[in-house]
Amino acid sequence: MRSFCRMLALCLLTTAISIPTSSAEEWAAIDSQTSELYFALDIPQTIEDSGWNENYSQRIFKIVSSPRNALDPLAAIYLIRLAPNYFYHSTTDANSALHKFGYLKDDYEILQEQQEKPTRSFRASYLVVKARGRECTVFAGRSGQGGGDAQVSVGTSAMLGFYCQPEAEDLTEEGIATVLNAVGTKTSGSVAPAAVPAPSR
Repeated sequence: MRSFCRMLALCLLTTAISIPTSSAEEWAAIDSQTSELYFALDIPQTIEDSGWNENYSQRIFKIVSSPRNALDPLAAIYLIRLAPNYFYHSTTDANSALHKFGYLKDDYEILQEQQEKPTRSFRASYLVVKARGRECTVFAGRSGQGGGDAQVSVGTSAMLGFYCQPEAEDLTEEGIATVLNAVGTKTSGSVAPAAVPAPSR
């Protein structure tokens, strides 16, 4: 399959972007320097790598916060890296990403409709919801060059995630900008930007 794609110089992944369902055994804990995804926010977090999938078309990195109680922020971010000559047939925006996270999809109130916001690493969109007593921003983005028809193959990397404030704390526009600008990509082995404080009231 991969050699055939190289001959054509293009492969489209026709499935929509989804949260991976790999078991714990398939994820490997890695350090921040090894990861190609970073979340430069000063909160406890773990980073994991799925490795390449069966046909070596995609690799997924994820960062998950480690809240100790309701006073700590809550976050989960995924980066889906595609191999050379693979491109997504469709992309996921913040509205679609909202329904991909179990923590959010069952009970939420939309506080702010989807908006576009370019960040350091992505062409991103975000929205704001209230879920389980927390104000949260849900976001999704893409980066890289599309192949073939740019209308249906935009981006060689996709990112989606959410960040929730501690309970009873407002998430301001300034706070959202802080969160989105803290998410980025880098080459493996390089150092991520210095972490900044999490948003506060």
